[in-house]
Amino acid sequence: MIQSERGMSAEQYHRDVIWPMLALKKLAGAEVTITPEELQQAFERDFGPRVKARMIFLDGNLRQATSILEQVKANPDDFGRLAEQYSADPNSRALGGVVQPIPRHSDMPNVEREAFHLREGEISPLVQVDGSNRWVIIKSEGLTEQVVTDISRVREELTTQLIEEKTQAAIANVFKDIRSRAVIHNHLTGESTANSQFARGHEDQPQQAAATTASSRAPAAPAVR
Repeated sequence: MIQSERGMSAEQYHRDVIWPMLALKKLAGAEVTITPEELQQAFERDFGPRVKARMIFLDGNLRQATSILEQVKANPDDFGRLAEQYSADPNSRALGGVVQPIPRHSDMPNVEREAFHLREGEISPLVQVDGSNRWVIIKSEGLTEQVVTDISRVREELTTQLIEEKTQAAIANVFKDIRSRAVIHNHLTGESTANSQFARGHEDQPQQAAATTASSRAPAAPAVR
């Protein structure tokens, strides 16, 4: 499949993808510990009740966002129509503001905090999306049912998942550090350039592409055992 879709032989895949990833895992450190608190948070995030909600995403202009909030408060039953009219998010806008149920311990703590504070049918004030000039208005539509209530039923699954998440985060940090300290040698011009500027411009590059790039600096790899 890899050969037909990506034009890579098995040998190339081993050399350019698997080996660099294993090397980065080794550099990142083999010991990953999971605390009881982390396990409990993962259980609440993945298996706990979530808030069913509609949301209106508003960009930039606080005055305009406040005006839209006033319309929503005056016509709460028209939330879906107002979302279709004003929301800046094309995916939820087409659904009248319906979004995926909001879990605990998400990557938008302000939104999560307000969503779990609302009672069913209530509408939030303007909530700033963390670290951005974007606002949301949330309408709660109740909570999802918690199907798994006993953490022991999923403890092994959650532990494996958390180890993988921590390992991938450590790999990303190691690769970022290696890349920031690398030097590019231009054999045509005889110039050498520090790679920190390149690293700053490519921090969001997919991990697999990063691993493939790392393989091009293979002389250092045999030192990793």
